[in-house]
Parts: sequence; C-alpha cells; structure tokens
Amino acid sequence: GLSGFPVYNTKGVSIDELNLGARASNGLKRAQVKTVDDLLEISSADLYKMRNMGVKSVREIKNAVLNWSYEHMNYRQREEFWKEVLNG
Repeated sequence: GLSGFPVYNTKGVSIDELNLGARASNGLKRAQVKTVDDLLEISSADLYKMRNMGVKSVREIKNAVLNWSYEHMNYRQREEFWKEVLNG
C-alpha cells in the first residue's frame, strides 16, 4: 500500500476527488472503496486482487493519493514528507 509515505488530510475525502481514470475508479467502487481512508487500509496485494486492477491502475491510484495529499499539505507537513522520503 502507501504505508511508508506520510499521507495527510485524507479524512472524509471521496475517491472521486482523486480524478482517477474509469478503470481504476470503477474497480475501487465495485470493491466498496469510497474514501481515501478506505483505500489507505488496503495493501497493494489486495488492490491487485480487485477485478480489472493491473499494474497501471495500481500505479495510477498510488500516484493520485500521493499527489492529492501533497497538494493539501501545509508547509510543515511538506517538510515532514520530504524528511521521510529522503531519509526513509
């Protein structure tokens, strides 16, 4: 999953806000994944088990979550994020 990356400000955020492509979006909705927090509880292995989820869709989902989270971080959270990424 996305564990290992500090992801902020996702509480109550619908997966619709990630602007995913149809395949990834429909796959998540079919699996009853409605929010980013739901998504963060799923491992990469479980994402791949969902119908129509391949490498491209899983990569798209991970990138979308990280991008969305980063865009909504304040300065201090971004500082923590980069510390984690660079030193992790």
